[in-house]
Amino acid sequence: ESNYALTAKEMVLTADRVSPRIYGNVWFDKPVFFYWLTAIAFQIFGFSEWAARLMPALFASAGLVLLYWFTIKTTTRRTALLAMVIMGTSFEYILLAKLVITDMVFFVFNCAALGFFYLGYVKMDGTKRWYLAAYVSMALAVLTKGPIGALLPGLVMMLVIMLQRNWTELKAMFLPTGVLLFAIVALPWYAAMYTLHGTEFINNFFGVHNYLRATVSEHPKDNVSYYYLGVFVLSMLPWSALAIKALIQGCKDLRSQKSPLLVFLFLWIAAYFGFYSLMATKYLTYTFPI
Repeated sequence: ESNYALTAKEMVLTADRVSPRIYGNVWFDKPVFFYWLTAIAFQIFGFSEWAARLMPALFASAGLVLLYWFTIKTTTRRTALLAMVIMGTSFEYILLAKLVITDMVFFVFNCAALGFFYLGYVKMDGTKRWYLAAYVSMALAVLTKGPIGALLPGLVMMLVIMLQRNWTELKAMFLPTGVLLFAIVALPWYAAMYTLHGTEFINNFFGVHNYLRATVSEHPKDNVSYYYLGVFVLSMLPWSALAIKALIQGCKDLRSQKSPLLVFLFLWIAAYFGFYSLMATKYLTYTFPI
């Protein structure tokens, strides 16, 4: 937490909104968006623990609203209310709503991208604006936590299309306006960092903090196949048993009725769980978006 809070504080004190710094040194651990949010809170409310924790709390609230809104559009009001209550009172959600780290902000943008994709995929309201919103959400995710913000939602989207052999939808999804919006939102900061810091930025941000984390374990004792199964059970407390029962029931329903929503949700879980299980470095929060 202190890394993020101190970096945002130095951003305010130095008036440098491009290069994240800690103890006066530029560092390349994460993209800039979370620092911007925390710096805004500091500028409005002053340097305090309360201000540092404000943005994760606001995004946690936004995540609940997003879940309720998506669920009510795809199922029933009762289901939406139950989903919101269960997620909002689960252990990991409560914890990450308080912690000064990027995961809650990333969660909201990541889930928004996938939710908007699904609404576009099933032609909800017969408009392509959902796909445009998905492009912007992925761009904000990339600006919050890096390339994974587009890679993983993109993987889920491709799996949905491949499983249902809906190849014509790829053309419908590829919107020049969407690509332009993604580029306008996500790329300027990366371009500015490369201009200012050159290969040092590339080597540290993409090499050390993305590639090496995926290939070399920072905590070898955690690099076990069942790691995220344990994380899931803990993260869903006190609803763990209910969540497992619901997953089992969902599998049964999926076999009896090929619901597009169930297919989408199970592919979402499988993609994130499978991808992060294959990564060498494992963190408690990586699979939070499932």
